[in-house]
Formats: sequence, C-alpha cells, structure tokens
Amino acid sequence: MEEKLKAEFSAQGSILSKLPLYEKRESQLRMALAVGQALTSKTNLMVEAGTGIGKSFAYLIPLIEWCKSTEAKAVIATGTKVLQNQLVSKDLPFLAEHSDTGFKFEVLYGQENFFCRRRAGAIAQYGLFDDDEQISKLSEISRWAKEESGIFEDYPEPIPAALKQQISRRSEACPRRNCSYYDQCPFYRKRRAAEDADILVVNHHLFFAHLESAGKLLPEFGAAIFDEAHRLEQVASSYFGLHLTSIGLSMLLSRIYNQRRGTGILTKLSDFTKRKSSVTALVEETRQASNMFFTNLAGILGTYEYKKRIRTPDCVSNDLAKPLTDLGNFCFETAKDVDEEDLSFELISLGDRVRVALNAVVGFLEMNDPNAVYWIEAAQKSDRISIHSALIDVARHLEDSLWTQDWVNILTSATLTVGKSFGFTSERIGFRGKALRLGSPFDYEHNAVCYIAHDLPPPQQKNWMDRMPARVQELIDASDGRALVLFTSYATLNKTVELLEEKLSKKHTVLVQGRMTRNQLLEEFKDDTSSVLFATQSFWEGVDIPGEALVLLIITRLPFEVPDDPRSEAILEEYRKQAQEPFTAYQLPVSVLRFRQGIGRLIRRDSDYGVIAVLDSRIVKKAYGRLFMESLPPAPVTFNLFEVKNFFENH
Repeated sequence: MEEKLKAEFSAQGSILSKLPLYEKRESQLRMALAVGQALTSKTNLMVEAGTGIGKSFAYLIPLIEWCKSTEAKAVIATGTKVLQNQLVSKDLPFLAEHSDTGFKFEVLYGQENFFCRRRAGAIAQYGLFDDDEQISKLSEISRWAKEESGIFEDYPEPIPAALKQQISRRSEACPRRNCSYYDQCPFYRKRRAAEDADILVVNHHLFFAHLESAGKLLPEFGAAIFDEAHRLEQVASSYFGLHLTSIGLSMLLSRIYNQRRGTGILTKLSDFTKRKSSVTALVEETRQASNMFFTNLAGILGTYEYKKRIRTPDCVSNDLAKPLTDLGNFCFETAKDVDEEDLSFELISLGDRVRVALNAVVGFLEMNDPNAVYWIEAAQKSDRISIHSALIDVARHLEDSLWTQDWVNILTSATLTVGKSFGFTSERIGFRGKALRLGSPFDYEHNAVCYIAHDLPPPQQKNWMDRMPARVQELIDASDGRALVLFTSYATLNKTVELLEEKLSKKHTVLVQGRMTRNQLLEEFKDDTSSVLFATQSFWEGVDIPGEALVLLIITRLPFEVPDDPRSEAILEEYRKQAQEPFTAYQLPVSVLRFRQGIGRLIRRDSDYGVIAVLDSRIVKKAYGRLFMESLPPAPVTFNLFEVKNFFENH
C-alpha cells in the first residue's frame, strides 16, 4: 500500500491527478501513510491534522485500499452534519468516480430519522394528531416519501419534533419482515445497502448507540475513523447519561390518553367505554404525580437559578415511579389483548417510552453511578423542568467499550494537542495507541497577522468592559467589516453590541447570535462581505467562511469554562481528590483547545488572509499565557494597531 499511496499523493495515481489544482503536500502524504500503517498493523492511531492538510482524502484513500484488500467494512463517524454532508456528497463520490479500486459507501442515520409508513398510517387511522397542521404536514411528507428517500434529513423543510416522533421508525413498534411495507421501508432499504457497502458514514451519536446496543445497529466492520475527534468526550459523556423533561413526559401521557381533549391511543380500544374510568384514573394519577415531581424539583432551585447540581440521592420523594410502572405495564398487557396489529405495536411503543422515563426518574433519584453527575434545569422562558446526568470520566467507559475492541480506531481533528502534547486528550478519553501531529501547510507568515491587545486591562477588571468594545470598533474600522467577533458569554456579547451597533450599522450589517438561527447567520455573513458577526459558544468551532467574507477574527476573552456547569464542577472535584490542581490539569488545557478551535475559523483556504486579534492581555501577562501564544499560527505577532491597519491596506 505504501508505494501506491506515495504515487497517489504525488498526483501520479488514478484519483488525485483528476483533482483540479491539486498540489502535493508532504503532511497529507505523511498522514495517509500513517493511516495505512495503522490499518495494516491493526494499531490505534490519533492524528492532529492542521487546517488545510486535506485530512479527509488522507484517511479515505488508504481506507478504501484497505477495505478492498481485506474485504472488511469501515465506519467513519463525524461530529457534525456539515462534515458528514461533505463526505457523502463531495469527497466519497469523487473518490468513487475516479478510483481504480471500486467501492461502495452509504450514510446511515439513527432510526428516528426514517419515515415509517406503517406508524404514519396508524397515526392517521387513529386520529392521533395534536392539530390540523400536523395532518396537513403528514400528507406532504407521505407524498414525498413515496418518491424520495423517506429519510428526514433529505426532507426540504424542518419537520416539527412532535410529529417526527410519531411517524419515525421505532424498533419496539416494528414488525420487521412481517410488515407489509418491509420491501419499501426506508430504514431497511438503508440497512440492505449498508450490508453491501464498504464504507459507512455515521455520526458520533449513532456510533455510541451501536456500542450501547452490543453491536446490533451497524454491520460488522474492521476499522472506525472518528473525524472531529475533539468532540468525543463531550458526546460520550452526554450520550451515556440520563435526560427527561417535564414537557416531554406530559406529551407522552397525552399520546396515551388526554382526558381534556378525549384523545390518545387508549380511546381507540374497542372496550374503551367500559374501561374509561379506570384508564382515566391511571393516566391522571401518573400526570398528577409527574406534575408534583417536577414542581418539587423546581422548588429546589433558588430565585433566578436555572441550573442546580444534585449531590445526594432522593432529593425529592419518588411518588412517580409506581404510577409510571403501572402505566407501562398497562400498555404492555393491553397490547397483548388487542387484535389490531398496528394498535398493538403503538401500545408497545408507548409502553417502552414510559419505561425509559421510569428508568430516568429512578436513576436520577437513586444516583447509583459514582462516575456520574446529576442536575436539574429550568428553562428561562417557560415552566419546563428537566433532569439530567452525565458521565464524569468517560475514559474508563471508552477503554472498556471502544479502544480494546478487535477493530482499528483512528482519531483525527485539527485540535487534539495542548502544548504540542497529546497527553491531555488521551487521558480524558482513555486512548491508547500511536499519535502523529501535523501542522497546517498554510502560509501564515505572509497571509496573517496576530494582534495582541497587551495594553488592555485583564477581563476580570471592570475597566476592561469600558475599553474592550472601543478596540473592537477600531479593528472593524481597519478591516472594513468582514469580522467574526467571538465572546465567552452572552452578557458580554449583548453589552458590546449595545455599545457599538448604532455606529457600526451605518457602514456594516450587524449580525448577532440569537436574532436568527445559526445557519441563517452564517449564510448572511457569507453573502454580505461588509457584515460583522457577534457570536459565542457554538461559533467557536464548525464555522467555515473562506474568502473575503471573513478577514478579521476577534477573540475578546480567553475561553475558560465557567465552573458552574455541573459536569465541569464534578471534574474539578475529581482532580482535587487525586491531589491535582484543577486549573492546570483541566481548565487550562480545555481552554487552550477551545482557543485553538476559535483561531482556526480564520484561514480556511490557501488564498485566505486576515488578522487574529486577541483582546485578553492575560495571554502575555500570565505565565499560563505561553500555552495560548504557542497555539497561535506561525504568523507575525504585533502589539501595534497601526500594523494591523497596514496589513489590511496591503491586502
């Protein structure tokens, strides 16, 4: 394989020679060779591949060769839909067209993404709609599914979550081969195609669902590649936790029986009239217990408190478990006596969802997992209360369920190291294997400048907020807009926008996170090259804005996590128990990785240029600032605003 890869990545093979404007990149070849070696030697590998290396081709090409030579399947798991779509709509089709090694690929989704004609028919037959709009929407979706894939990801409009839940495939409500729609079922069409494919593309969540199902969701495979692997810890922690909302349980109970509206699956029982009083009593008892359960939880929260960690079991009385148990059993038992198959399956499905809610309530109150953190949340704009748990340490879990499996695991991302070391990431996810670090091939020396606002006070001081917005304004004036301004809190973002918007809006379109959806903001930002986007949280990563739309990236503050997050707080406590200083051992590395994600938003193509501006003087005034300075790209560093202005004048 090695010689073939060397030829391919020198544009002398059948694939990359067909790629317009392809240029040989030594780092891309090194990654491809490392991936090929890991696959053939069955060795786990972690690769940090800087922006611009072309990491998808660097792992796809050796993976295709390996799949065909071994006749084994491979799985690629991504962290975002954006990357998943790039792989299945661009990269893999190109490779399939030009590779002299024929291969097939498929993208797989969780079952909740597949339209189920049998369930949809049952919902229509039994009139289990929330409103007339759902009836109309279902008709549209049914017509679409007859002609198209039947995968909700492909539907041209957003589908209401409540409707999607009712018409999607559910394993416990599926008669499988006995279903009259089996041959045309979107889910099983995909499963059959997956069995015939060499490469399967999934997301991280579906891969973890496969692990949890004891390997039942995906066909057998010999290699797994985790792209965007910097997300693995967070996804695993959340996936293997508990989640239940008051509104979700209320809607579930209404699906079973809504006394006020006289609707629900139980009203379709042939002997409902006889059983109405007992059914009403059972469901209403559960509803009242649910209301009391969540009301009691809300009472634990203080005034203006929206999130609270629970530290001891049985924080409220468990008066909900018995009604949920009785209701779930009733659904299962009733399903056995029903002659109509569709009605029976819907009862089983609802009974299973009740059982999931029961397990969440019991697990939350008993707090039996010492490796989990538990908390409650209240929505700020509604009366919704929710319970949650998440794993504190995913390393032990992944060591047992992932890294020791028979298949090869290859992890890659642009941000896996702190201070050029993989130690922190490996420790957090329990990874054991080889590691390779490859920097970005971009010409940062000529195409970028890093500006440090060393003269500003540190953000902890009140006068930082007095001076920082003015510096943002000066930088935007120098770049003539085309700026992404990243914050670590909505409060600082909103205050800055309040101070600057009136003046900025005279020359630039001002885009603010929260005023539109994330996709709408990004599309407008790309289209309007005079615009300025103020954002926080999710915009630190996964944003790809090449070209003139983005030439100035402003990081207002080093992205240290606020320690009031329950999981972060629990992690810090674990480090203290191990006699480690939490700031150095955890908070600092996490912040450096997030910082590196942020600065990676600017230069996305060879032709891109721009300025990275950091308005947090701690980067040069604190000892730990060295790690952040080392994370900046190899571009000239300046402390002089005039040099920033000169840079833009010369570009």
